[in-house]
Amino acid sequence: MEWSRAKTILIMAFLALNILLGYQLWIGKVELEKTTFNSEETTREIQQLMKSKEIRLEAAVSEDTPKLQDISIRFDPAFDPHRMIELEYPFSVNNLYKASEKTKLQQIPRLSDYQLDEGMSNSEVYMMHQLFNGYPMFEVNLKLLVKHGLIDGYQQSLAQIIQNSQNKEQKVLSGMTAIGSLVENYLPRGSVITDVRLGYHGQIFNSETQVLAPSWRIVTRKGDVFYVHAITGAVAAPQKETDAKDK
Repeated sequence: MEWSRAKTILIMAFLALNILLGYQLWIGKVELEKTTFNSEETTREIQQLMKSKEIRLEAAVSEDTPKLQDISIRFDPAFDPHRMIELEYPFSVNNLYKASEKTKLQQIPRLSDYQLDEGMSNSEVYMMHQLFNGYPMFEVNLKLLVKHGLIDGYQQSLAQIIQNSQNKEQKVLSGMTAIGSLVENYLPRGSVITDVRLGYHGQIFNSETQVLAPSWRIVTRKGDVFYVHAITGAVAAPQKETDAKDK
């Protein structure tokens, strides 16, 4: 009799557990569908707003919304971003990632730590940014100087990452949401967006350490550069693309 009662209790407990787990899975599915729907709805609203203001988007926009956090950095004093270093063996930018050009590429220290930024490059300067976990730090630059079609020198800054356990990772806003903030409040009618990129940005002060926040960088055809805080949505004052290259 006691065993029959215990068996009944175990069966009821397992049944209750299955119901609970099923409910949690259902809730998760509903939340996921709700988030997806809201994201799609927001994108449609932003696209309609862009159309009404004749604003065009001519750039790929990542749909990723990773969890990121502020980072603290310290610039390496051994790398002077204002000093131009000439290359003994100039090379074409087309050979920038070719293994066959290893000897020439080794003229530039830590080159593999940087990523080319086509949105901020021109015929005279190829702009690169140091990466942190795959995302560019927009204030940590490697400028490849071009002469007669060849890279013949460079200016470089290098940052050391300072781990800060007090920072909490948070899911970032989507790229389209960041664009929506600009379309609604900042971009004039007829603007053309040419580059949208997620990375780290911050004001550089005269201090030992600097803080960079997850940010969406948005560039227009006229050369305006906007930084949208990827967590709060705050928009930094726009600057000209040429000003950004002088950093």
